[in-house]
Amino acid sequence: MTSAARQVFKGGLAAFEQATQETAVIASSSGGAILRRGLAVAIFSLLEEFLLSRLNEIAVVINQGHLHFSNLPSAMQSRAIKNVIEVANARLSRGGPLVDTSLAQSVGASLTAINGPIILSPLTWAWKGSNLNEQDYFGILKSFHLQNAAAEVQDLAGRLGFNVTSPTGTPLDARDQLKQFASERHAAAHDAQHSVSTLWLNGVLDLAIKYAVCFDAFVSTAAGAMRAGDANFLNNPGWSKSANVSIRKIVERTKDWAEFREGATKAAHVSADRASLTLAASGRCGPTELLVVSSKAGRILDWSVPKSELEPRGRDRSQQTSFRPSGLS
Repeated sequence: MTSAARQVFKGGLAAFEQATQETAVIASSSGGAILRRGLAVAIFSLLEEFLLSRLNEIAVVINQGHLHFSNLPSAMQSRAIKNVIEVANARLSRGGPLVDTSLAQSVGASLTAINGPIILSPLTWAWKGSNLNEQDYFGILKSFHLQNAAAEVQDLAGRLGFNVTSPTGTPLDARDQLKQFASERHAAAHDAQHSVSTLWLNGVLDLAIKYAVCFDAFVSTAAGAMRAGDANFLNNPGWSKSANVSIRKIVERTKDWAEFREGATKAAHVSADRASLTLAASGRCGPTELLVVSSKAGRILDWSVPKSELEPRGRDRSQQTSFRPSGLS
C-alpha cells in the first residue's frame, strides 16, 4: 500500500484521535472550546489535503498509460482545459509565492499536451474555492464516471461497515452529511462563539475516513481503467459503480490477521504477520478490488486498490504533473 497521501492522512488521523482525548480539549472551559473548534477545522483540512494529494498521485497513474488527449471523453477534455485554467487562476488570485514553479509546470505541461499523449494535471479535478464543499466532492467523482455519486458512495460505505442509517433507522444521505461536515468546519473557523462538542469530535473521525476511502476506491479503479485505455470506461459515463468495486478484507483477530473475500465467513488466508498477509493479498486482488485492513473494533486502518497503484518506472512524462497542494484556509 504505497500511497504517500494515505500515509500522511493516516498519521494525521492518529494525531487527531490522540488530541481529542487530551484533558485540555475535553475541559468545559473557554480554552477547551477554542481547542475543539481548532480540531474541527483540522479534521476537515486533513480530508481536503488527502483528496488533493491523492489526485496528484492519480494523475501520475493515468499518465503512465498510453492515452492521447483525443481518446478522452469530451467532458474530461473540457475539464482538462477549462478546470485547469480556472483553478490555477483562482489559486493565483488568492496570493502566495510570486513564482509557483510547480503550479506553472503542471498547468503548462497539461495544456501543451492536447495534441498528443496526455499529461493530465491534478488541477483537472481540483476545486476552485479555498475549501472543499459537497458539490466539489461529488463533482470530482462524477468526472470519473460515477453517476448518482452520493448514493453510490453510501452504498460502498455500508458494505465497508460504516454507519449509513440514523438512530431511528432512516437512511443517511452522503451529500447532506458532507455538507454538514463542511458547515461545521466553516462555523468553527469563522464564529468565535460556535460550540463544538466532544461527542461530535469523537464521531467525525469515522466520517472523514469514510469520505477518504470511498473517494479513493472510485478514483483509483477509474484511474486504473484509464491507464489501461479501457474503452468500456472511456465510452461509458456510468462505468463506475459501487457494485463494480469488490472488497477484500484483512481483519485483526486476537492472535492473528485473517483475509476474507466480501461476504465470506471463513478466512481464505491467515497469518500472524499483518504486513506479509497484506502484501500477499495485494497480489490476489483483481483490477477493481479494494483491499482494506481493519482493527478488531472494525475501524479501517489501511486500504488500497492494488492494481491501480503507481508502477515502478524511471523518469517519464507523468512526473511532470505532481505539485504540492497549497492555499487551503
